[in-house]
Amino acid sequence: AAATGQRSLAPAGRWTIDIPRDGRPQLLGEPIDAATLLQRLREQAETPPAVRLRGDGATDFATIEPLLAACAEGGVSDISFGVFPVGE
Repeated sequence: AAATGQRSLAPAGRWTIDIPRDGRPQLLGEPIDAATLLQRLREQAETPPAVRLRGDGATDFATIEPLLAACAEGGVSDISFGVFPVGE
């Protein structure tokens, strides 16, 4: 990203991907889809980050599955799941 002058939205450490009730995943408040997630994972040096997928109780697996597949293809071995606290 630096070589192209583009801003990278790939944080270091653990990445938390929020999946709000509308079903549109976000990384750092910016929309992200499975293809973009995979691209950003591939931009990482040798070690992919840990990824946390966080949604609410109504999040469909059909929304999560492409993100999980991108993580697997991108070499992520540390994936966790969380839910939004009530009221968020």
